[in-house]
Amino acid sequence: MARELGKLGKAMTPLQICALVLAEAREVEPPSTANARALRRWLKEHTRAPRERELVSYLIAACGRDLGSRGGGGSLKHALWWLRDYAAAAYPAAAKAILKSLLAHPKIPLHNVIDHLRFVPAAASFVDAIRSRADGETLANAHLEVRQAGRWSVAINRTTINLLSVAMRHTPAQVYVAVSARGAVIKVRGRVLFPLTSAMAELGDEWAHPYPDLAVRRGPAGDQELKMILEVIKAR
Repeated sequence: MARELGKLGKAMTPLQICALVLAEAREVEPPSTANARALRRWLKEHTRAPRERELVSYLIAACGRDLGSRGGGGSLKHALWWLRDYAAAAYPAAAKAILKSLLAHPKIPLHNVIDHLRFVPAAASFVDAIRSRADGETLANAHLEVRQAGRWSVAINRTTINLLSVAMRHTPAQVYVAVSARGAVIKVRGRVLFPLTSAMAELGDEWAHPYPDLAVRRGPAGDQELKMILEVIKAR
């Protein structure tokens, strides 16, 4: 199931993620289609418990924009759609964790889930931003610092919120750098010819380089690690 999440990533719709959750519970293969009509049919065929039917009906209505006030701020729809737009790679796992938790807690109203999300580890760090209905520009202004490191423009994120897509959409930065208790990330904007491989060699063995434009370091990272990263960037 983790492979499915990684393969589809941000392109997954809430209906697809719901199908993955139900498929996992039923120990069956999830649908391979992204067609909304086929997904709705599959979901209806695989729901059993009343809470499952409630959740599926809610998500189908949300995708059809038929929720009215049940889709406003604090609702499941608002949380999932915000995560899809702004949580970047964290979106699929966070959305899946939310749906599983709501199935396990059937008394939580789907039109008001925001307080419960603090108890869902994969989503907890996003709650304040979701609650404030913050858009990308607001998040960028509140949490990102853009500075020059040599000839490179760098967007710096010191929070635990994944602001990669926000930085790419709402700042001119060529390189995104995040440091927090979760670790550190360096992401190069597409078509920017930053020599990340040589930077990795200087940063050390604790860094992984899963993609040509992405480097990650596990373990807490703070001002000292940020200073080192910026020095390495500046030297290129």
